[in-house]
Amino acid sequence: EEIGLRLRQLELQASRASEHSQLARELVDTQRELYTRLWSTAQELLTGARAVLDQKHKDLTVNSAEAKSFEEGLTALAAAVEEREKEVSSRRQGHRDLSDQVHLLEQRIGLNRERAESQARRRSELANEIESLRNERSDIQNASSSGQERSLAIAPEIEDAKNLITTRRQEMMHVHQSLFRGEENAFFDPDDEHYLSLDGKRFIAGLLQHAPEITLVTNQWVNSYKRLVAGFEAPVFVSWSHVNRSDLVRVPSYKPGYDSSIRVEYRAPDPACNPYLALSVMLAAGMKGIENEYAPPTPVVGSVFEMSPQRRQALNIKTLPSSLGEAIALAEQSELLPEVLGDHLFTSLIRNKEIEWEEYRSIITDYEIARYLPAL
Repeated sequence: EEIGLRLRQLELQASRASEHSQLARELVDTQRELYTRLWSTAQELLTGARAVLDQKHKDLTVNSAEAKSFEEGLTALAAAVEEREKEVSSRRQGHRDLSDQVHLLEQRIGLNRERAESQARRRSELANEIESLRNERSDIQNASSSGQERSLAIAPEIEDAKNLITTRRQEMMHVHQSLFRGEENAFFDPDDEHYLSLDGKRFIAGLLQHAPEITLVTNQWVNSYKRLVAGFEAPVFVSWSHVNRSDLVRVPSYKPGYDSSIRVEYRAPDPACNPYLALSVMLAAGMKGIENEYAPPTPVVGSVFEMSPQRRQALNIKTLPSSLGEAIALAEQSELLPEVLGDHLFTSLIRNKEIEWEEYRSIITDYEIARYLPAL
C-alpha cells in the first residue's frame, strides 16, 4: 500500500511536472515570439532613426554650405565696405589736396598778377630811363641806351632788363664806364686831342691787359661765344680805338660842353652774364691799369677785322677766347679774378664752368647730325 501510494504520488508529481514543462515551453515560446516582435520593432525603429539621422545630416550639410556661403558673402561685403571706406577717405583726402592746390594756385595767380603788374611798371620805368633807341643790323634788332648810374645801381636794372626782354637773336651788352672825382669826370682832359685823360687811357690799358682772363665772367655761357665771331660788331680782337665799333674798347666821340660824356665802352659782355660779377671784374681791371700805371696802348686806326694776321701781330693785337673752354683755361691762370671775387667764389666759378664745358663737349648737336651723318 505504501509503495502504491508512493507510486501514485510520483505519477501525480510527474503529471504536474509534465504540465509545468508544457507551461514552461509555452512561456518560452511566448517570450521568444515577444522578443522576436520586439527585435523586429527595434530594427524598424533603428532603421527609422537612421533615416532620420541621414536626413538630419543632409540638412546639416546643406545648412553648413549655406552658412559657409553666407559667411563668405559677409566677408566679401566687409571687404567691399572697407574698400569703399578707403575710397571715400581717399576722395576726402583728394578733395583736401585739391582744395590746397586751388589755394596754392590762387596764391600763385595772385603772385603772377603782382609780378606781371610789377614787370609792367618796371617796363614803363625802363622805357622812361632809355635815353636813345635806334635800329641795329637787322630789322628786328634794336639798341637802347640808358643813363649813367653807379655800378651797384645799374646791376639790378640789367637783371630787370634780362627778365623783361626776351629774344632768340645773339644780343650784346656794351658797357659804358667812367670815373668821377666828386662831380668831375676823371676821364675828361680838355688838353687831349680826343679829350681823354691819362687815367682814362690807363683804365683802357687795364681792360685790355686783363680782357682775356675776365671773359669767363663777362661771357659765362657756352652760347656767349656764338656772338664773338668776326664779321659783326661784336669784338674778337683785344684792341681799342676812337669811335670805331669793331674794337673791344671804344671811346665815343666828345660832344663840346658835355664833359661828363667822356667814357670808355667795353663791347664784349653777354647780356646774360651776372652783372654784379661782370661789372666788378671790369671795374677792377680798369682800376689796375690806373693804380699800376699801365702804359696806354696805341689806338687802332681802321678796321681790325680787315687787317692781315701779320699786321695784327705786328701791332701786338691779341684775341679774346673763342670758346668757354679757352676762357676757363685763361681764367685759371688769372691773379686778378681771385683777388676780386675771393678764393671761394673763384674756385666755385671755375669748377662750375668746367662741368658745363665737359657736358657740352659730350653732346652731339643737330649741326653735326645734319652735316656729317649723310656723308659718313
